[in-house]
Amino acid sequence: DFAGGTITGGGIFEFGESATLTASPVTGYKFTGWSGDVTSTEKSIQFTVSSELMIQANFSKLDVDDWSDKFN
Repeated sequence: DFAGGTITGGGIFEFGESATLTASPVTGYKFTGWSGDVTSTEKSIQFTVSSELMIQANFSKLDVDDWSDKFN
């Protein structure tokens, strides 16, 4: 688990394998994107492992405006 959410699909893969990572924010947080060797704002990313990769899911705390948007 990471601060703000969880990631599924991580692990060790062989070169040439397909991998999928999915970010799920916990209550009070939002997913803001992937950074590192793969960048995206999609919650789920799929890629072919072609080298050693470092990928990080980023989450941020919801602020008051985010909460009001969620309920309007």
